[in-house]
Amino acid sequence: MNKNIITIAIALVALVVGAGIGYGASNGGSSAAQQTVTKTTTLGASVSTTTVISTVTSLREGAALVTYSGSGDGSSSAFTATTSSVYIKTQVTTSDPSLSLVSWYIYPVGSAVYAANGDVNGQSGSFNFTGYGLTVGSDYYVMVISANANWQITVTGLS
Repeated sequence: MNKNIITIAIALVALVVGAGIGYGASNGGSSAAQQTVTKTTTLGASVSTTTVISTVTSLREGAALVTYSGSGDGSSSAFTATTSSVYIKTQVTTSDPSLSLVSWYIYPVGSAVYAANGDVNGQSGSFNFTGYGLTVGSDYYVMVISANANWQITVTGLS
């Protein structure tokens, strides 16, 4: 009895220029990646291979909308969303990472429902997040809840 054996192998290879896909690049920069997808199909003794190469350009990081730093809990001043997607750079320093927590939330002014959030739990260093779905032209603020850490959060628009 002959059986058809189908093998599909997909390989993704990214050659990153700049900061990387989905995280923007330095102010005003862009990043691009080349993606190669190879599909090999084996049907009995017949083999066919298809390769597709495409270039993907990621979002551009704009000027800072707000930078907020401190320790403990607090809320930033309001900022106006210039794009529907934002890049959130979070820097955390602590003398004992095992006891630290920094949680941030981006709220529309006057709303009790956050638009984006993230946290750094038990770590020290720089962490990057991307938030989606903001309404262009609306005002937002960053609320931070933290323990045993100093932090700085910078929100920039992505286009």
